[in-house]
Amino acid sequence: MHGFGRIDIVVNAAAVLPTGPLAEASDADIDACLQTNLRGMLVVNRLAAGTLADGGTIINLSSALSRSRNAGYALYTATKAGVEAATSVLARELAPRGITVNAVAPGRTETEMFGSDLARSGDPQAARQAIVDMIPMGRIGRPDDAADLIVALCGPVRWITGQAIHVSGGIVM
Repeated sequence: MHGFGRIDIVVNAAAVLPTGPLAEASDADIDACLQTNLRGMLVVNRLAAGTLADGGTIINLSSALSRSRNAGYALYTATKAGVEAATSVLARELAPRGITVNAVAPGRTETEMFGSDLARSGDPQAARQAIVDMIPMGRIGRPDDAADLIVALCGPVRWITGQAIHVSGGIVM
């Protein structure tokens, strides 16, 4: 119990998206990505595991890019794959307490991070259209697409745990 009451839900969404060839990444780039995307998730999950009420929920944000093998995304995909692996293990550890632990892995979504990634492409409009053309549902995701799943996993959906659920409009990386 904390000063604010019981903790039932933890959603870990912090991330950075460095891009470029791994051979050109600086130690600072590697450290920033590992610190934010992977270490941050592990610390938040460790604290949540010790304080979350029985029957609670942990949601870790991953990315559909976790399965991507696109050039320039080595740091990001490695950390997001790590998020998914740790999520699966923690789900097994906390299952006896009725705590569910899942990763939600949005595809390309209209966010500031996505806009910054497009801006680095040289031709943002062409890059956007190329991405839309790959998505079977024919559009870039909206934040609500992932948020709706998060709400369901934090509420009535209680028999799903240890999963990385991709919310990507049907694109398979």
